[in-house]
Amino acid sequence: MTVDSIWVTACGVNPPAASVQVGTKKLVGDEFNVTLNSTAATVVYDPRGITTQFQTTTIRVIGPNYSDSVMINEVGRVSNNEDHQEQQGFHDHRDSSSRSSC
Repeated sequence: MTVDSIWVTACGVNPPAASVQVGTKKLVGDEFNVTLNSTAATVVYDPRGITTQFQTTTIRVIGPNYSDSVMINEVGRVSNNEDHQEQQGFHDHRDSSSRSSC
């Protein structure tokens, strides 16, 4: 991840085991006029699907008139701050009809 793009890589299976890009690099800075700021430059998972650093990564998405953030937990679940606060017991009692849930 950089300040304006994100991508996914995987370890290659043929020696030497090098990083291989999976899919295309997404230029979110150009497409959505935002910058990205993260608590970690990369998120790495072991073969079990658990992060090697075992800590939540927060990615701030900053636009010209707004900002928001998403969190990636230790097993790869992506959530916004509202989801995280509900998990921690900080339930927002406002009208929830406008929220979507997965």
